Amino acid sequence: MISLILVMLAGICNSIMDITSFKYYRSIFSKCDPNFWNPEVSWKNKYIDCDPTKGRKKLFWKINYPVQLTDSWHFCKTLGIFSYIFAIVLFNSLTDNLLLDVLILGTGRNLAFSLFYNVILLSKT
Repeated sequence: MISLILVMLAGICNSIMDITSFKYYRSIFSKCDPNFWNPEVSWKNKYIDCDPTKGRKKLFWKINYPVQLTDSWHFCKTLGIFSYIFAIVLFNSLTDNLLLDVLILGTGRNLAFSLFYNVILLSKT
């Protein structure tokens, strides 16, 4: 059951990535800080003064500041990947039938994605 929840979380993360990429201005995120949520501008956060010509921000010495912390797209991408990895590591068969388990997990992921992408994350106004 934990794996199903984690796979659904990965689907939600993917829906956030897609809705901010393709429907940002129609999403609930258009009311949030665009410097983090709007991919048209947030991609620049990894650069010094948001200027790509100045190079990447550094955490220390020559280590780049983690891009996963600079914008919503990269944060959700990372959270989704970790969710899939933990779902695999913690996997316990739901039905004792691997094919049926894959079908349930895939359906759960797709239902979560569709619900969030098509309903929950869209702005009501």
